[in-house]
Amino acid sequence: GAAILSYPADRFVLEEDDVVFRLSGEWVSPVGADATELLAGRIQVGDFQPFLASRLIPDEVPEAGDEGEPSLAPVLGAALLLGGILAIAALLAWSRRPEGT
Repeated sequence: GAAILSYPADRFVLEEDDVVFRLSGEWVSPVGADATELLAGRIQVGDFQPFLASRLIPDEVPEAGDEGEPSLAPVLGAALLLGGILAIAALLAWSRRPEGT
């Protein structure tokens, strides 16, 4: 609130929880105590963008190479196929048994 009014109005980058950074030309400056805790002084825009992106991306988002839990589909498919082959083999063995046994 009051900290924003003390700065000349160029352009402001607002974040959650009232953390404010001021963009002036090629430089970004923190506005207020909350922003100063995150960024101690001025920084160039190119250096600020990765910092801002890392703060805005939730921690729960998996990385591009992280696929999460492995799928059980291949194991279940192989088990069904093996079970089918064993059932057919058992049926053939039962049908070829000698009469009366």
